[in-house]
Amino acid sequence: MFANGGQWLGLATACIIVSAIGWGKIISRAFGCVVFPEMQLLIGTIVVAYILALPVYYLNISIIFPGIFLLLGNIGFLLNRESRDEDKPSLSWFLAIAAISGFSIIWSLESTMRYALLEQSHLRLWLDIFIHAGTIAEFGDPKIAGRGLSSLVDTAPTFYHFASYALPGLMVRILALSPADVITAFWLPFGIFLSVTSIFSLGRILSGITGGSLALVLFAVFPDAAAYGLKQGFLSFHWMMETSPGTLYALPAALASVGILTEWSRRGGVQYLGLASGLLLSTFLLRAHIFMWLLVPFAVVVVASLPAPVRRFRWHVIILGAIALPFALLWVAREQVKLVGYSSFISSFIEFLHTYMAPTNYDGFYAYLIQLIGPLGALPFGLLLALVGMAGIWLLTFLSGFSIGLWYRRIEEIDWLPAALLPYACILMMLAPTPFNGDFTEFRQRAFVLVYVLLIIWTAKFIVSFSRITISPTVAGIAALLALIPASWWMPYAKVSRVGWAASFDNIEITPGVVSAARWIKQEGRRGDSIAVANTKPDEKLFDIPTTLMSISGVPAYLSRPGLYALSGYPRADTVKLRLAELSLIHNMTNATEARERLKKDGIGFYVTLKTDMPSWDKEGSTSSLKVGDVTVWRIQP
Repeated sequence: MFANGGQWLGLATACIIVSAIGWGKIISRAFGCVVFPEMQLLIGTIVVAYILALPVYYLNISIIFPGIFLLLGNIGFLLNRESRDEDKPSLSWFLAIAAISGFSIIWSLESTMRYALLEQSHLRLWLDIFIHAGTIAEFGDPKIAGRGLSSLVDTAPTFYHFASYALPGLMVRILALSPADVITAFWLPFGIFLSVTSIFSLGRILSGITGGSLALVLFAVFPDAAAYGLKQGFLSFHWMMETSPGTLYALPAALASVGILTEWSRRGGVQYLGLASGLLLSTFLLRAHIFMWLLVPFAVVVVASLPAPVRRFRWHVIILGAIALPFALLWVAREQVKLVGYSSFISSFIEFLHTYMAPTNYDGFYAYLIQLIGPLGALPFGLLLALVGMAGIWLLTFLSGFSIGLWYRRIEEIDWLPAALLPYACILMMLAPTPFNGDFTEFRQRAFVLVYVLLIIWTAKFIVSFSRITISPTVAGIAALLALIPASWWMPYAKVSRVGWAASFDNIEITPGVVSAARWIKQEGRRGDSIAVANTKPDEKLFDIPTTLMSISGVPAYLSRPGLYALSGYPRADTVKLRLAELSLIHNMTNATEARERLKKDGIGFYVTLKTDMPSWDKEGSTSSLKVGDVTVWRIQP
């Protein structure tokens, strides 16, 4: 797929990194903040994503124009800047960067190898990859750009956490890549690199290069908590990061925000608080779930760090906020509460988590608790099991370190952030609202990755802070490199779905011929075209042939996943009904000329059927343009 384009992709990636660092320098200088080079990369990448995404989404312009604007980031390298002694690159820093790069390669290469199986009609990645590819195409592919939803062409796009999709969208535009191909070629690997970099960056701010490198060691030596203990597969960190790649960009923004907040809590200065708040807000359009889970712990640290005279009232404010928060969440979800009742609303996710995710190491236990003491009686135990399931051993190490810090009065204000996140996560697992798609797990589960990473980083901080043995930064860097050895052993298994029902989501056989047809459509497609597939299931919400064709070809779908858009209300629901009826009418027409004219009038450039479901106007497919596998395609010239 990239025989001729791999070098150009590498060059384009390098240009984005350089531009991001430049923008990071500009932004940090504008706020008057002194930050480390890796933090400049994180800040700059967020800025680059927004520079690309916002004009395309709101002004409906080609991504080429904001892409050119990225070059202004090079001005950042011309600015004189303040620096700290520890800001200068050292051997320990280079060792850490090597470890970051190595871990990123190990993680992303395995995913790329699984994606290559798609050419043989085997999908071994989470099927949402096709949905993500459609959003990427909306930003970058000229055949879709400006035409609204890629999966329901010429309808208004949804307001979604879309910012990270613009980065691969730019690659699609300038390198003419397939939207689906660019996911494992760029979007996943670059996001992984940023995520691992952010772990080191926050660890470094908290406890020096030693702390950052030690955080990398802890992150790389052990697989996530789903691999041992309770073996709760729905709370697998590495699986979640791959199934929701936008998190690979929101997590770095979140950790960068926490890092700058740390600087503010230690040294003061409204400029640091302003930058930290901006980074927090940036997570919303990268991954709204992360924003929701970080907002309250962030606010707790801000209140806890306020200067006198407000300082003496800080715990009063925090307690009042803690009391008000559940009522606020219940008010937001009041319609759903009316529909299902308080008890069901509060306990539904925890019950779902512990009873429908077999196989685990505690199958049947929570169902027994419910039978014994009822759903609400079992709820506290369920919340504790959830925290253990998402954090594993790091929950114990963090709580131990935090307790030691409290005992010896060595807790900083910033240490209250992960401490506040734990009870807040419990509140959200009970009370977070449900989005329009009806998936009540969205805001109650997706952002658990924040808990996992923060507890690892704080464990490293406590080890450095409380250990009687001084750990050399160079030794920590070497340890981070050596940790790549066990990481290479467990990584292939860490991203495999561990819950039974997930096999139908990441172990899928694609209809023979669909991938080849999509590649052909990509070559033949032009702006103004759309793809229509005969007899699309009206209740399909997750995955269908039009979605696959659209994601690989970059040509928008006339209709796909109609069951999902039927739930979103007017006007999409009406559009779905009309298009389902229109496709049924066309499929059953007997005159080929009239059918083609009708397709052309609807803007359908490619009409696709299975060989077992040929249209009445061409039963043998004699006028078709392509027959491959089980698929027949008619090219309807505009």
